[in-house]
Amino acid sequence: MCIYQHPEIACATTGADGHWTLYVPKPSSVEGLAIMASAPGYLTNVTLAIESPGNSEWGSQRLLSDAEASQYLATEAEFTYPATDTGFVQAVVVSLTPATATLVPASGLGPVYVDTSEIPTPTLTDTAESSQVLFGNVVPGLYDLSATDPGTTCAVKMSSGLPSEGWAPTQGGGVGLVVIPGGFTTGVTIYCR
Repeated sequence: MCIYQHPEIACATTGADGHWTLYVPKPSSVEGLAIMASAPGYLTNVTLAIESPGNSEWGSQRLLSDAEASQYLATEAEFTYPATDTGFVQAVVVSLTPATATLVPASGLGPVYVDTSEIPTPTLTDTAESSQVLFGNVVPGLYDLSATDPGTTCAVKMSSGLPSEGWAPTQGGGVGLVVIPGGFTTGVTIYCR
């Protein structure tokens, strides 16, 4: 497990039980973190988080095996997997009414919304059934992710639950997120109220 584009921060490895802890000391110039977790035979997970005041620690996250990722991303979401030159994004949109998600600039495939059984369903057009949304085969880079829910204001938060100050929007007024080759970017929740 490493912090994306921060080689000055020591990476972590799992213990015999598969758990790990990544420690980011203060003071640190790192505000928005992209924590990469990888293992042979698993899809690399990139979790976006905002560093909290003081020292910060992050612990275990579950990785999708290649077989699970193939089922979820290729068979169900209809993306191309495995994909070593493109990446994937999973977000949660919390809204009282159906909302739509947008990735700017547009790249790859999606959005693909997830149904109530937690199965990606390419025929769905909004979050009416579930709050999860996927984008696939996205060219690596920095993107905005935003949501639209008529009559409400949508705001983005990271997996730490803190405001997204560290991940500045790049173009479209959403939140800037990183997509890496062969990675699965998670940890973004958009709240519409």
